[in-house]
Amino acid sequence: MGLYSYIRYRDQGICVYCEDEIGQEIDHVLPRSRGGKTISANLVLACGACNRAKYSHLDEEMIRKAFVHLSKHGESLDWVYEISVNSDTESFRSVLAAIKEEDHKDEERDRQDELDWIQRNQEDEARHHRSLDLQKKFQTREKSVEELQKMLDREHKKIVRLQEELAKNISNTKKLK
Repeated sequence: MGLYSYIRYRDQGICVYCEDEIGQEIDHVLPRSRGGKTISANLVLACGACNRAKYSHLDEEMIRKAFVHLSKHGESLDWVYEISVNSDTESFRSVLAAIKEEDHKDEERDRQDELDWIQRNQEDEARHHRSLDLQKKFQTREKSVEELQKMLDREHKKIVRLQEELAKNISNTKKLK
């Protein structure tokens, strides 16, 4: 696959800048007239309107979109630091630094989200274990109540039998007198 075919494939035929139009032209993010090289990390797909609007100007928002797109697709942007320093490349470097800072913040947020998720999971697991412990205690108490109820039933039956015997004894005693 040639370089331009690769760019069309990587960018999925869509303009990197407006993301609405079909990209028909290959654009140098850092224009060749300003020292940009023809390498995959400096090339993006652009529609005609965006490519003409950018021309050889260094619109920071367009550069940002291109750099974010390139970094998402695994392109190394280190080449920006290898080109000679002038006012143009300085703005490129500042945009790249801002993107790297945003990426770092995103990674930190992702790590914090993961830690929060782990903590929530641990708390949920602890609650679950407490719930199981309470269920066991309840079941144990329930068994104890059942055992007490059975004991009370047995004692009640004994009392009823004793009352019946007492009533018989009283009746027999009255007959004897």
